[in-house]
Amino acid sequence: MVDFPTRHSSTLDLFLTNRPSLEDHIPSKLTFTRYSQPWVNNAVKRISRQKNRSFRKARKTGKKKDNDRYQRPKKEAKNTCQSAYNEYIKNIIRPDASSNPKRFWSFIKGKRTEASGVSSLNDKHGVLISDSEKKANILNGQFFSVFIKEEKIDNIPDKGPVATGPITIPGHECYQHQSGGIRKLLAGLNPYKATGPNNVPCRLLREFADEITPVFQLLFQASVNQVTIPADWKSANVVPNYKKGDKENRRTTDSTGSGQNIDNKGQTDVILLDFSKAFDKVPHKRLLYKLSYYGIRGCHLQWIEDFLTGRIQQVLLEGKTSDDCALYRDIKNEDDAAQLQKDLDGLQRWEKEWMMEFHPGKCQVLHVTNKRKVVNVPYAIHGHVLEVVETAKYLGIYLHQGLKWNHHIDTIAKKANPTFAFLRRNLHQCPSETKALCYQTLVRPILEYGSTIWDPYTRDSIGKLEMVQRRTARMVTSNYRTTSSVTDMLQQLQWTSLQERRGQAKAVMMYRIVYQLIDIPPLLLFPATTTRGNSIMFLVPYARTLVYQKSFFFPDGILVWNYSLPSP
Repeated sequence: MVDFPTRHSSTLDLFLTNRPSLEDHIPSKLTFTRYSQPWVNNAVKRISRQKNRSFRKARKTGKKKDNDRYQRPKKEAKNTCQSAYNEYIKNIIRPDASSNPKRFWSFIKGKRTEASGVSSLNDKHGVLISDSEKKANILNGQFFSVFIKEEKIDNIPDKGPVATGPITIPGHECYQHQSGGIRKLLAGLNPYKATGPNNVPCRLLREFADEITPVFQLLFQASVNQVTIPADWKSANVVPNYKKGDKENRRTTDSTGSGQNIDNKGQTDVILLDFSKAFDKVPHKRLLYKLSYYGIRGCHLQWIEDFLTGRIQQVLLEGKTSDDCALYRDIKNEDDAAQLQKDLDGLQRWEKEWMMEFHPGKCQVLHVTNKRKVVNVPYAIHGHVLEVVETAKYLGIYLHQGLKWNHHIDTIAKKANPTFAFLRRNLHQCPSETKALCYQTLVRPILEYGSTIWDPYTRDSIGKLEMVQRRTARMVTSNYRTTSSVTDMLQQLQWTSLQERRGQAKAVMMYRIVYQLIDIPPLLLFPATTTRGNSIMFLVPYARTLVYQKSFFFPDGILVWNYSLPSP
């Protein structure tokens, strides 16, 4: 066993026992809110002081002559501040911005968010609390209340024979930490990230990576060999983030199979299951049992067990401290629907055994079909009949019961337009390169997220998306003349159409599937007898409807692969 290291004592004191020395020996400075804006330069400060002196004199004497004299520095201060601000915006992106883009993105983030923080909260007595420390305690109590407490550990379900195979880690071989790997991680720290509960700045760890690597190597190795984690390493700050009421964390289902079924006039019932506090309710004893079952044993399992034991959290708020899944089945008659309810009952038994909990009020049912007579059988969880919806959201993609994408495209266009308006309103003084970067980072990802699944084929849907990019091209080039050609602007910016980019994304996805670079089995890929146009071609599945032929990855992805790729 590796004993607790005794050398490098001054360094150990710095990180483990003598944290006030960070404040005593690391230089720091105080800034005043009045002049803390990044665009405030010496000229702004000088004219501001002159304006304040003139204002105090005019207020003290009350003479018209002094008040008239005050108007000149007042106007000059306003013009100087505006000029300094515009110059800051113009130069906010520098040639070396790729190494530290925080300056620019902090400005963008500050413009997009409000500084009001978390609003007042009601305590358990219904009293409205606005104090930051008390609000942090309220949130901390709420987070703690949802944790699972395993009263008994003798009722863990048996998963059967222990798994063996390449994932099994020998229990007697503890991991050996290498100094090179630790030094690489320390040197790669982002110095602008916030500190943890120990208040050690990332910049300090990065600057002294060579000096502290031996210390951390001894600490980490001792922790693994002794299967013990220091108490300080078990403390964490929890920053509460507002989460909307809709279900944003979905898992995608087999939309291609559903497309085939609707193309054959069939019906697929999809039940969207929402776990209540999924990550907070993971029972640790059952988690450790599963890790052991899948091959993680010995000192590694004991180390993880110690990591999960005795953890401490505090909520960090305004400077004060204190998943889901889907079940689906093809439905031809009520017997199929009854079988789907049995599958749902099985999940409820699993939920009880593994101490998880579904949220019936947030679970939904989607009948994927274009039939006139739908097999409409109610599904229930814990006696609660699930809501039947026409449109459901899966990981940011809205699926319609007829597998049409009108609602999804309307939603993302509606989401992208305010972001575009925000950029036009705040970046009108920026150079075109800055505007283009913001569009490619903040707007275009909204229009292209998951586009290999929902690529539209109607002129109206395609036009709604292209119109956002065309308006952005005018904003980037600062050319709003009605006689100007937006097509020429797009060529000047070297922006291809969004429709063409979606085709390129499908080709890339097909390449990953064909060469098994992604965990998607090529079940619908059958080699074609002809290789004209491409050395590796596949048969295109028959599609009776345009919805299936044009809107899904298969078969449209196969068409792109077969005939739209450039010649080698």
